[in-house]
Amino acid sequence: MYGVRRIVQYNIRHATPEDDDFIVICARNAFEESPYVGLNTFSEERVRKTIEFLRSLGKNKAIMLVAETPDKQIVGLFGAMVSFTTMGLEETAMEVLWWVHPIARKTRLAITLIDAFEFWAGKLGITKLVLGSMENSHANAIQRFYEKKGYKFTERTYFKEIKNGSSN
Repeated sequence: MYGVRRIVQYNIRHATPEDDDFIVICARNAFEESPYVGLNTFSEERVRKTIEFLRSLGKNKAIMLVAETPDKQIVGLFGAMVSFTTMGLEETAMEVLWWVHPIARKTRLAITLIDAFEFWAGKLGITKLVLGSMENSHANAIQRFYEKKGYKFTERTYFKEIKNGSSN
C-alpha cells in the first residue's frame, strides 16, 4: 500500500571488530550508489583504516553503530567523530559513515540511527552536529529528511584527484 511504512524492530548497537567485514560490505554498497563511482575506486583498505581510526579515538570522540535485524543481519551503519570546524569554536560531531540497506529504507531505521547519533553527541555536551549527503538519486529525499530533523543546508563539496602533487 502506498504511504504505509513497514514497522521493523532493529537492534542498534556499537560496532565490534566482528562486524568489520559487514561494515566493509555496507561501505562498498554506499560507494556503488555514490557519485564517486567513476571518479575513484572503492578501497577495502581505506574503509578498514577509517574503522580503525574511529575506534582509536575512543567512545568520547567517535561512535560507530550498526543496525541489525532480529536474525542478526546488518542493514545499516552510522559512524561519526568529534572535530572542530573553522565555522565555530565548539566541538562538532560530524558524520563520516552512514548507509541504510534498501530493504530498510522505508522504515524508521534512518531516523533511529540519527537519533542515536544525536543522543551520543548530547551525552558528550556537543551541541553542533554535521551530517553529509551525496549528490545521488537519494539527495532530495535526504535533504527533506534532514530538514524535518531540524538540520540546515550549509554547503556542497567538490572532488578532484591530483596526480603526483600537481594542482592542474
